[in-house]
Amino acid sequence: MINTLRVYQELKELMDNAAAMKIAEFMGKIYEDLLNTVTKADFNELKESLNRLAEAQKRTEEKVEALAEAQKRTEEKVEALAEAQKRTEEKVEALAEAQEEISKTLKNLAIEVASLSGTVGFSLEDIGRVVIPGYLERHCGIKIEEPERKFIPCGKDYVEINLYAEGIKDSRKVIILGEAKNRIYKKEVMDFIKSLKKIENKFGDKEIFKLMFAYLVHPSGQELAKKNNIILVCSYQR
Repeated sequence: MINTLRVYQELKELMDNAAAMKIAEFMGKIYEDLLNTVTKADFNELKESLNRLAEAQKRTEEKVEALAEAQKRTEEKVEALAEAQKRTEEKVEALAEAQEEISKTLKNLAIEVASLSGTVGFSLEDIGRVVIPGYLERHCGIKIEEPERKFIPCGKDYVEINLYAEGIKDSRKVIILGEAKNRIYKKEVMDFIKSLKKIENKFGDKEIFKLMFAYLVHPSGQELAKKNNIILVCSYQR
């Protein structure tokens, strides 16, 4: 029940006594009327509503707590993923450094191989100068002197023939145009054919014998050479 006296005491500090008393009495009457109109059923319904609201609030808090826990697990997974990403980046960086080292090593190796190839190529020519004359005489009936390196003019440039020789076959003068390669594959034969096409009209009506000399001949080079009438001689042949 509303305390009319207490309301009166609080109101009289704001207004005169008579007005404060009237308002306090009026509020008391309103409160009593309100109590008379609210039934027990209304009160019980209100109580049940409050209970349902409390239960809903409890479930909401449980869901919020579960969501917070899920968020915590997600943050832990994100942190673990970030750590894994960091390790991956470190590995990629290490791999890039290793790749750079490999590239430097390969570059140095390529330089050494190129230098070695030049030396071996020269030695192969020397072997060819010894082997080819006897081979051509025994297998092709061609007599030549020792082959030499020759640069044949071609427009403003020159075509290098590293096994060039002039010889005799059945009383006819012939020209030997030879190329020395460590290994002969299809590509080496194609490159030789391209070079020959640039100078094939430089020897008048003399018969030309095309020849390639190598340590090893691959079947792909052998097939193409045969189609283009190129004699293939290996260093071990006599």
